Amino acid sequence: MLCDQICQPLTEHLSSQYPGQIVQILTNLEHFERACIELQKELAEQRKARRSGGSVTLAATEQFRSARRKAEKRIFELVKSKIDDLTETAEYDWYVSQPSHLHPCPHTTRRHLLTNFVPTGNQHIPPQNPAST
Repeated sequence: MLCDQICQPLTEHLSSQYPGQIVQILTNLEHFERACIELQKELAEQRKARRSGGSVTLAATEQFRSARRKAEKRIFELVKSKIDDLTETAEYDWYVSQPSHLHPCPHTTRRHLLTNFVPTGNQHIPPQNPAST
């Protein structure tokens, strides 16, 4: 029941592209793996107390462990993919491919704007009164 009803559906969702969903699946798989280990221990102690045998091994424990490893691998794949995407962006040629005289620098444009408009604006300012200084 643990394998068919819990582990298998969780494993099927590992193909998701959403890292948050895969991390949640990983957390659930870790929880169920630990629960299976604890259940095995409890069942073994019960058997010992009744003197009816030794250890108990649940098949689900190994399946949850295997699924957890797949989930970890899937997370690493997604992280690697994101890093590759960032690396491709970083390797992009960010420099202008055309000569700079075709695309003037913003500072040059601003300088031309100021030299053309500021002197004309200053013509309308009254001269400073020497007596007021």
